[in-house]
Amino acid sequence: MDYSQLIEVRKNKLQELEDIFNTAKAEERKMSNIENTAFENVKKELVELDQQIEEKNNEKNNINIINKRNNKMENRFSLIKSIRDYVEGRGASDATLSVLEAGKKEMSNAGISYRGQIILPTEYRAIINATTDSQGEYIVAEDKMGLLGALRENLVAVKAGANLLTGLKGDVSIPVYAGTSSLWKGENADAGDGAGAFSEVTMSPKRLTTYIDVSKMLLAQDGAGAEELLMNDLNESILAKLESTIFGSASGSTTQPAGIFYGVTNTSTGSTDWTKIVALETAVNTSNALFGKLAYVATPALMGKMKTTAKDSGSGIFIASEGTQVNGYPLYVSSAVAANRIVFGNFADLLIGSWGAIDITVDPYTQAGKGAVRLVVNSYWDVVKRRAASFAYGNLS
Repeated sequence: MDYSQLIEVRKNKLQELEDIFNTAKAEERKMSNIENTAFENVKKELVELDQQIEEKNNEKNNINIINKRNNKMENRFSLIKSIRDYVEGRGASDATLSVLEAGKKEMSNAGISYRGQIILPTEYRAIINATTDSQGEYIVAEDKMGLLGALRENLVAVKAGANLLTGLKGDVSIPVYAGTSSLWKGENADAGDGAGAFSEVTMSPKRLTTYIDVSKMLLAQDGAGAEELLMNDLNESILAKLESTIFGSASGSTTQPAGIFYGVTNTSTGSTDWTKIVALETAVNTSNALFGKLAYVATPALMGKMKTTAKDSGSGIFIASEGTQVNGYPLYVSSAVAANRIVFGNFADLLIGSWGAIDITVDPYTQAGKGAVRLVVNSYWDVVKRRAASFAYGNLS
């Protein structure tokens, strides 16, 4: 079959899936064994058709690339249009190919294999304004957006000063220097070795995966609002899990970073008061680590407690002055922080590593009966504390 015939057969198969599902839905019952078998058989046929269509697409795209190699690439890209083109069996546009090639290059540089049809760079030029024409080339890029921008803007750990390391390749060893010491000696005595000891922490890519179900109604939209909504959903699916991991207490493994509260000893416990809050700063200072990007991060409930708890019985001044500072240091809040927990320290010593691009597999079958397309998202991260002494912890009520 040629390309157009494959597309027509594919549309008919999708209709078969919807008919099987809608028949059972109309009769308010589950699908029978026969219907389930038919449904699964059609899905298998669709997978085979997609492989044939992809081969035809590759042939077509290779011809387009050769013919337009010397032309200047238009800076236009739409994630919605890219998904829709795949679902409907159309070839990718030059703009899409350009972005996807950039994503594949990120993956290659990081030494990570990809699985999906859409490999989205962590930063790319995306939509701001949109108009529509009959060819669907409607996206006008005017600003730089992407996951890394959303990370810097929304991730509380980054706001507090954590270092976001991007474009990493393979395992990364981060040196830690204990500092140089000087020694007192007699006038003619030999100088002692005051060199500090070096150690290291290692970061390695760990796969963070999630999925988003996108309605076909949304994919049919051509406006900037729909594109922004999809990108926000995509970013949020990654950011929410990343933040909950960073401020959690889970132990680290080969597949998951350790939470900042894992295995720590609390400096302050019990009821919240001014002395216990200052004790966190004292603990960091005692370790000669009171420098850098110092900040507090606490739960919303604990932040509220500090905003309404006076420093002492007479001053009328609350622990959290103006709600955003504690003893002159910034106070950040995150619902991802474990209950009753607070951390103070130099967040520049918290390292968040990112490897490669965002790997998106477009699955038009699993949720086909519900009029949706499933996007399976894979990304690669690690989080480590460069110096444990840079942080102090509390468990306060």
